[in-house]
Amino acid sequence: MRFTFGGILHESNTFCPRRTTLEHFRTSVGEEIIPVHRGSRWFFGGVIDAARELGVALHPTLAASANPYGTVEAEAFDHLIDALLRGFEGAGAVLCLHGGMVAENSLDPEGEILSRVREAVGDTPVVCTLDMHCNISLRMVENADAFFVNNENPHMDSYDRAVEATHALHRIVKGEIEPVMALEKPGMLPPTLHVNPPHSGPLVPLFEKAFEMEADPRVINVNIASGFPWCDVPDAGMGVLTVVDRDHGLAEELAEELSRRLWEVRHEFIPSLPTAEEAVERAMRAEEGPVILADVADNPGDGTTEDSNGVLRALVERGAKDAALAVICDPEAVEECASTGVGNRVALELGCKARLFGEPLTLDVTVKTISDGVFWHHGPLFGGYRVDIGRAAVVEHDGIEVILTERTHNPTDPGVFLRHGIEPSRKKILVVKTFRMHMEPNYRPFAKEIIEVDAPGQASPNMKRFNWTRIPRPMFPIDDV
Repeated sequence: MRFTFGGILHESNTFCPRRTTLEHFRTSVGEEIIPVHRGSRWFFGGVIDAARELGVALHPTLAASANPYGTVEAEAFDHLIDALLRGFEGAGAVLCLHGGMVAENSLDPEGEILSRVREAVGDTPVVCTLDMHCNISLRMVENADAFFVNNENPHMDSYDRAVEATHALHRIVKGEIEPVMALEKPGMLPPTLHVNPPHSGPLVPLFEKAFEMEADPRVINVNIASGFPWCDVPDAGMGVLTVVDRDHGLAEELAEELSRRLWEVRHEFIPSLPTAEEAVERAMRAEEGPVILADVADNPGDGTTEDSNGVLRALVERGAKDAALAVICDPEAVEECASTGVGNRVALELGCKARLFGEPLTLDVTVKTISDGVFWHHGPLFGGYRVDIGRAAVVEHDGIEVILTERTHNPTDPGVFLRHGIEPSRKKILVVKTFRMHMEPNYRPFAKEIIEVDAPGQASPNMKRFNWTRIPRPMFPIDDV
């Protein structure tokens, strides 16, 4: 038995003014995919291990992924989908997609991918893994046999879901199951902040109910997709997708029940966070530090440009001392620091170069370090890996140190501070642009308090902060909408 195998994963923030290009994607092609991803705890690694366990040969085509960022350029999307579709063969296909991608030439890239695959393979079974933050479209459902969405956030179960998908495809090919699916969209576009199963948040009891449903031998899989709200597309939002053996009525019944339960707890997804000014004052009043301020709205894990200066402005205006911030992505400022040289002073315009959420902040700073931006990152999801954030500079203004970078970086690990000569455990205030749930395991051993902040940014959980006259709209023909 032989399965075609591949995938394209990207989470596209359409409120980000930058575009994701082909150069942003890490790609493996053909047979090189197996050695590159064998042993990983991600989707691709799960498919590889499950196929080996089942004695199934894999025909790999393309494995491509990029960090969350802006809308994918049309040229890049066309290139990737053509590479993925090259040479589909075998008894079935297993695809690893995200579900939160948007391209310049497609409002529903995963729907486009799956419809093109279906056209290529005909009735050959197709199963698909998806990230929890996926926006599921009817077109996606119509062109696949079964979906397997993350049950956890952070997505520690990606490997397991891929194993499950591959085993399901094996059973479909052998004629043991005939999946039918039902999709319900409860009409909710919640922020990603309180979507933390199985640890906390309103989805915990919903997943417990889903697992209870899965105990029925007729039920293959129950998916709760939290959606990715920073995709300004018609299919954005939460979804429930049930996969049942042959009984479509049961699939619809289960999907409708979970969708109704989600609607009943919709208000629990809305966070109540302090403003940047309130959070800084609270940190300054703390008897000891570090107090960590998590700037969730400028979190590059949600595809932002990571150049908001809202929290930095609050630190400066309130006279905070003994503080460090990671990071402001500002290539222009890094270049000025490199030209100025270590130990010298320079006036910099920091952040907000796109001027979507405020203006650049002009500060007189001392350049403390310049680096190549290469260091080792440690994390529970992918283990240790090499990070390259481009050239980086540390500047200091009146007791506040700021790490400036040429590329975005999700500082879920204190390594970015240590790499640049800052001992985070000795600071009174640390600002990190990430989610609490992603960074807490690495910072909790020395943090005295962690505060998530309602600051300006392209992934703000408070949509009232958006200045809609400045937000770039997706460049799609109105007929597509």
